[in-house]
Amino acid sequence: MFLRTIISVLLLAGCVACEATTSAVKDTAAICQQYHSGDAIAVVGNTKPDDSEWYADWSAYLNDFAMANADKIRVYHSSDHPEFNVSDYTVFFAKKGHPSFIISEAVEPQYYEYVAMTYNGEVIPASISAFKAETPKTDEIAVYCGQ
Repeated sequence: MFLRTIISVLLLAGCVACEATTSAVKDTAAICQQYHSGDAIAVVGNTKPDDSEWYADWSAYLNDFAMANADKIRVYHSSDHPEFNVSDYTVFFAKKGHPSFIISEAVEPQYYEYVAMTYNGEVIPASISAFKAETPKTDEIAVYCGQ
């Protein structure tokens, strides 16, 4: 059972990378156009799949989030966009007119829920507010795309 779960999660992890490269042209101008049109952008740092429980949890939460928000958040991979400095196992989020966020190595889905609720303008309940994602010093997408 555990092995089947790991294999399923690893297959899903490939789905995020697949989504990131197929839904987005490798042209950064597309990111800037989406950013300026009000779309939320997520840039996923490099990942190296392994068979650890930590990686299984991390990739499952990220994939669940990406699939649940596919119509609201455009996902890109940092290997396709080296102009954005995103650390390994980190997701950088940006949406014009909203705070940007960094989620690093999170194995709690509430961090992703916090970002989604913030970008959707929803009231964040106390059970989620404790999981506020880190705010970076610089919004690289806003800087690159010109606020």
